[in-house]
Amino acid sequence: MADSDDYISNMLCETVVNSSQEVSEHVETDLGEYFETKLTLVKNQESMENQQSFDISQTLKMLDSYQIPTYLAEFIDGIGCYRYILFGNRLDFPKNWLFFENASEYSTVLKHYSKEDDPFYLVDALKSIKDGLADILFIKSDEKIYICLFNLGERQILTNLLGKKKAALEKKAA
Repeated sequence: MADSDDYISNMLCETVVNSSQEVSEHVETDLGEYFETKLTLVKNQESMENQQSFDISQTLKMLDSYQIPTYLAEFIDGIGCYRYILFGNRLDFPKNWLFFENASEYSTVLKHYSKEDDPFYLVDALKSIKDGLADILFIKSDEKIYICLFNLGERQILTNLLGKKKAALEKKAA
């Protein structure tokens, strides 16, 4: 019995020591930044959970009526990216990045990034492609993922779109 106790004790010690080493190798040096990033990811996850279950066809029709182009992504399996062709530029978004990471969990999703609320600086990065860019909207419907780019002057259209979607979700929840 004493031998088995020693054996179990040794295994526990090795597990704790090995686990401690693995954890210390992966811990960020700036814990504030690490936890802020985790918090942002959790908020994005919650936002996506609140934005599911709406009529995507109505959203696309509304965008079309305002002549807001929607660009459909092509998934490139070989590189694991969603590819958009915007204004002659090829943009590849890794499937484990931003909106795309959790999008597969939902059949329909809207995800909005504005120049005022864009922790990933996506709007700033895409300003070189579209002058005056103020907002980006990702729309997922089943296996299709669209991107829409809005100038500051088109912000009211986006506000109307997001307001109608929010009202529809609140009505559905009631």
